[in-house]
Amino acid sequence: MKLGIDCIDVDLTYKGGVSTYTFGLLDGFSKFKSETKHFVIFCTPENKTAFDKYENLINFTVIVVNGYKTSYVENVHVFLYISIWN
Repeated sequence: MKLGIDCIDVDLTYKGGVSTYTFGLLDGFSKFKSETKHFVIFCTPENKTAFDKYENLINFTVIVVNGYKTSYVENVHVFLYISIWN
């Protein structure tokens, strides 16, 4: 099973709320040591450093999305490209 987690909008300057929830969720997922459960984190170059600790885990992949756009149509194209990656 693969689970993609959209962390593109995680703001490193904000503590609490969605950011706290996101990192709590990722820390919980990081406790799974199964090779059948794989987690893919989508982030930006600006917030990638927050996800570096997950890159060394066997069941995590961090994908940096460059040129992230705010238009819905452009976002669909980005995620279609990423889904083809697999």
